[in-house]
Amino acid sequence: MGLLAKKQSRRSVWSGVYTAEQAEKGKEEYQRTCIRCHNSNLDGVQDAELLGDFGPRFSLRGSDFMERWREDTAQSLFDIIKKGMPPRNEPKYKPVEMSDQVIVDLVAYIFNGNGFPPGPNALTVDNLRYARIQEQNGSRPLPSFSVVQTVGCFTQFMPGVWQLEQASDPIRIRELTKPTDEDIQESAQEPPGNLAFDLQNLGYIGKDFDAPAHEHHKMQARGILIRQPPNVRIDVRSFVEVADTCP
Repeated sequence: MGLLAKKQSRRSVWSGVYTAEQAEKGKEEYQRTCIRCHNSNLDGVQDAELLGDFGPRFSLRGSDFMERWREDTAQSLFDIIKKGMPPRNEPKYKPVEMSDQVIVDLVAYIFNGNGFPPGPNALTVDNLRYARIQEQNGSRPLPSFSVVQTVGCFTQFMPGVWQLEQASDPIRIRELTKPTDEDIQESAQEPPGNLAFDLQNLGYIGKDFDAPAHEHHKMQARGILIRQPPNVRIDVRSFVEVADTCP
């Protein structure tokens, strides 16, 4: 298991995951690169005349930001900036190339703009995945059709009906790709939770998957969260063993 996975676990953005110095550096880059679309106060620009054919830009602070990003991590925010911000398809503007460190500083500035307090240790590329975006009073259940990841114990509720028990609170993910080795290592360290999810469309992961062979193993599930009271289901898109026993 990687050293990083052993030493780190997810921390709330309210626990001080960036430094004030980083936020100041990020502010400088924001004013140079991002202000045209997201406004000086991170509220977003809604003026179609200013934006041309590209439509209003999302707010980067307040309730809109929180609802879009809660239960996700700083890694996802970093990735979306790195892959597509500012938009590369605007002919009037030359693409802006930013280093990873500059993007990390931008994330710190966005966190500062949302009132998340700074701390003594810097946000880095290596610890982005451990900074969890959530409301100050803790996590809240995600809505139906969120793309999520959870970890739990694979059990057969009744013949042919499978569940994850002792499952962790789902976290948001942005892509339904297969997990990396680091993702699997991190999931192996996830403590047991108190949730249960019905699993549907296990066949999606391939006809060679042998469900009974994985019974009572610790599994990571990725898929679409579906709330249909009294049950909560995950429409499975990836299902990977992370340990051959459950806690």
